[in-house]
Amino acid sequence: MVFRPPFEEFEIQLVEVPAGETVPAPTNPGPLLLLVTRGAGSAAASGGAAASSKLLAQAELRRGSVAFVPAGTTIKYTASGAGDLQVWAAAVNAKVFAPATAEEAAAAAEPALVAA
Repeated sequence: MVFRPPFEEFEIQLVEVPAGETVPAPTNPGPLLLLVTRGAGSAAASGGAAASSKLLAQAELRRGSVAFVPAGTTIKYTASGAGDLQVWAAAVNAKVFAPATAEEAAAAAEPALVAA
């Protein structure tokens, strides 16, 4: 589930992983801030900055944990406890990374203020 507010600053993604399972998440072009609200498990990262840093390769997650995920990183969440793992991921809104339509590009090219 993804909540995209009507402005472009951020979106929030809910990730729920059943006990004992692993769930891949799509690669996000921007950074993520993870907040674990239920369960325990791990987040395994690949690509992005994780490819060059062992510190970012895997994070242990438990209720109350917060983790930063660099832009362009692919995550696989695993629930390792007896219950489900629930993670909220705050991200830059996907609209920011989408290519502009011709109309949006033309509007952006127009000057916002014109001196008289």
